Amino acid sequence: MSSIQVCILFTILMMTSPSYSAEKSPLPEEAILNKHLQLVRKLNATELRNARYAIQRKQLAEKLIGEAERTEDSASRYALLLTAQKLYLTGDDFIGAFQIVDLLHNDFQIDSLKTKTEILETAASQRLLNRQFKQVYFLIPPLIEEAIQNNNFETATALANLAKKIATKTRVHRYETAAHETRLELNDLQKQYSEFIQNQKSLQQAPQDQKLNLEIGRYLCFVKNEWPQGLQRLAQGGDEPLANLARSESEKGTDPLELGAAWWKTAEMLQGLSAKHVRQHAAVWYRKALPQLEGNQKTEVEQKLNELAPTESIKATLVAPRKYSRMIAQDQHRGNAGDRPEATTYYLNFPHPVSLNDLRLRIQGHAAQLNDTCNGAIFISIDGGEWLGVSGWTTESSRQALKFQGWVELEFTSPDDLLVRQLRVLFQYQSGKSAYVINQVMSVE
Repeated sequence: MSSIQVCILFTILMMTSPSYSAEKSPLPEEAILNKHLQLVRKLNATELRNARYAIQRKQLAEKLIGEAERTEDSASRYALLLTAQKLYLTGDDFIGAFQIVDLLHNDFQIDSLKTKTEILETAASQRLLNRQFKQVYFLIPPLIEEAIQNNNFETATALANLAKKIATKTRVHRYETAAHETRLELNDLQKQYSEFIQNQKSLQQAPQDQKLNLEIGRYLCFVKNEWPQGLQRLAQGGDEPLANLARSESEKGTDPLELGAAWWKTAEMLQGLSAKHVRQHAAVWYRKALPQLEGNQKTEVEQKLNELAPTESIKATLVAPRKYSRMIAQDQHRGNAGDRPEATTYYLNFPHPVSLNDLRLRIQGHAAQLNDTCNGAIFISIDGGEWLGVSGWTTESSRQALKFQGWVELEFTSPDDLLVRQLRVLFQYQSGKSAYVINQVMSVE
């Protein structure tokens, strides 16, 4: 990314939106901000000069974020965060840059949606790697939904067009298909919004009109995800099944399982955002019912709730090593079998967000004593999250590794194309310090 492009992105953050919470600070005056920016650059001159690689920029950005959290001066905080974001952007780390926008939006009067959109538009014009375009693509859908909730269909449409453009650059066909479907859905949602505005005006003249109440209620619940007000309208609407459902929400003695099932069935007749919101509402009632359920009923409800959760099921297979273009992260704890702890955590900090599906985890160690009880397990933690058991380890695994001078690899498959900035790896010996002892772990792509 050129310095001119960075400056463009840098300036975007100065933009303000029409209205803000009174609790947020105004942007510092330009002269005061420039003074603080110069001070930040002066105090960190050596580190800024030496931050030639993405991982170094990331580490320095995290340091500046920490300083920003500790300072009580708003102008100083703003300057520190802007400098941190510039470091992320020069490393094409758009996830990090977005985190800075969120931090700024928490305290200052900036339009975060507009800022993020313009950052992504600039990113789309860059010559990025395929994995970087994937990173940009995954940042777009939440922004589209935010724009829809704000009735900002102009921005939502711009983002949908951007998603289609980025999807093409990822060369992943399902992304292109999803982007095209989103664009079509937006056309329909914008039409529904126009009708909603007109229906609201008409309802003022005919507050008991069942058709108007039904259409307004459907829009509020299904599209806007605003259920309290929307249910009141549905209860007065002309669709009897929906009206009964809406009234049941406030009646005593309502069976939460039946209500959850009814809303879930309603969602099956919808598509896109509407289906998503109705399933989310059904889940509210399913969760209320769950503690009293058992057997097949409990299993069925749990399966439906799992459908709503992000799919983070990760499969990993131990495979033979092969050649790669490069190593991107490494950690090592060398030692002998007798002086090593039974479980050691390895930290792999990536210089940029990487798709888990593009990685192989390369493990290297040495043999101690192979026997039939030398079992273990490999766990990973993505960006500091919960530990996930991804693979077992047996005597046969150790023997396989020894065939390749102590090397073996773990190949990942994730249905979500999870993006990872840090991978923690735990190799846990279940039989003490015998068998195969890990010396180092690295990620390659």
